[in-house]
Amino acid sequence: MYVNESPTLLELIKLAGTNQQEFAKRLGVTPDAIRRWGKGERKPTLDKALMAATLLNCSIERFAMACKISISSDDDADTGTDITV
Repeated sequence: MYVNESPTLLELIKLAGTNQQEFAKRLGVTPDAIRRWGKGERKPTLDKALMAATLLNCSIERFAMACKISISSDDDADTGTDITV
């Protein structure tokens, strides 16, 4: 991984000292959901995204980049972003 590259979701999970199955179990989702989030095929709900960032000990922004999604504040909610905080 280069310095300017964002880590993938699986890399964040590994850095947190866990694996995809255990991480999914702690979040209450399937390992397939984690795989799809990491590929950008599906988007986590805001509550799952916040919980995931906490479990991974990273910012919500870093988690969102790993899932190939964007976030915004309520002020920017009409910009077509994926998660609004």
